[in-house]
Order: sequence, then C-alpha cells, then structure tokens
Amino acid sequence: MVVKRTILLLFLAGILAFPQLVKAAPVNNPIFATIVQVEQLISDAISNLSKDIDDLSNRVSQNEDDIEDLKTNDATMSAKIEEIENKNLSNKIVFGIWSRRGSFFSTSITHPHSVKTPDEITANCPENCLLWVNYDVDTRNTVGGFQHLYHIYIDDIDQAVFNQTTMTTANAAVPLAVNGVFPVSAGNHTVSIYVQTYGGVLEQHESHLQVLAIEQ
Repeated sequence: MVVKRTILLLFLAGILAFPQLVKAAPVNNPIFATIVQVEQLISDAISNLSKDIDDLSNRVSQNEDDIEDLKTNDATMSAKIEEIENKNLSNKIVFGIWSRRGSFFSTSITHPHSVKTPDEITANCPENCLLWVNYDVDTRNTVGGFQHLYHIYIDDIDQAVFNQTTMTTANAAVPLAVNGVFPVSAGNHTVSIYVQTYGGVLEQHESHLQVLAIEQ
C-alpha cells in the first residue's frame, strides 16, 4: 500500500511540474483533472502515507519494548535458576568421588545379549545418597554399519539409561557418552557399564568412568 501511494505521489508531482499540460486540457473532458484536484490528491496521499509511517513507527517501538521485556524476563529467570542450582549444590554433602580409566576391550557377542566391560567402580554411601554417573568411550567396530549400545548398571541391575551410535566406517573410533543420577540406599554400590553390538567385533581403546556420591 505504501509503495502504491508513493508511486501515485511521484506521478502527481510530475503533473504539477508541467501545469501547462493540465491547463491545456478541455474543461469538459473528465479524464483531465484541475490543479486544485491534483493538489488535493497529493495532500490526501501525503496524509495517508504519514499515517502509515506513524503506525509503522508505533509498531516498531512496541516490538522494541516487547524485546526488552523478554530480555529482562530471560535474565531474571536465568538468575533464579542459577540461584536454585547453587543453593541445592552448596547445601549437599559430597561423600566421595571415584574415577576409572579403561583399557582395551573387545567382544563379538551380539544383541540381545549385554556384556560387562572392565569399566566398574564401587562407591560407598554412609547414608541414602545420589550417585552421579558419567561415562565416555571411543568405540569402534571391525565392520561398518552396526550399532553399539552402552548401558549403566548399578549392582548388576540395568538402570534403563543408555546411549547408542552406529558405526558407519569400519575401525573408525566414534566418541560416545552416557550419564545419569540414581538414588541409592546406604552402603556399597557397584556401578558398571554394559555394552551390546549388533554385529562384527566391538572394540574400545579408551574409556573413562566417573562416579560422584552426594547427599540426597
């Protein structure tokens, strides 16, 4: 709409630049307008264009206000989340931290059977606690196209927390990580990593298992 009015404005301004063309037209010919009519059309076009510009300016101003409100709300929410996280962690007792670096391991046992890897840690909780488990590995297969699945077990029970990847290239290492937080009772608990492959020979040359025991 603004573009059309602008074109009309330029066209009418061109007519005003050559008034002799308008004056030369017959009075009784309705195709030609008088100078007064042309000026009125220009005035109306300018008025409507000014209104459109004002409306657009108001909308832009409102959008800028909305954006500032969103930024303020986002900053406030981030601050609250950080405050809650810091409060929760600062008030918790850490009972112990354990880590294990794995060595070479391979298996040709295929799905649906799971195989325990050498990556295992025994954690001790003097009372009911949370076990934070983090595991990462560079896994590979002698044949491409097969999936590898890594599961977290606690006390030889599958915790239904796993991650998987597809080995697209034979003998190419693929990084994979799996982690979770698990509530347990007081006492010793064994954290283990089990693996499944759908074919070929699964190999891993580097792995890391970390366990953190904290107060519930």
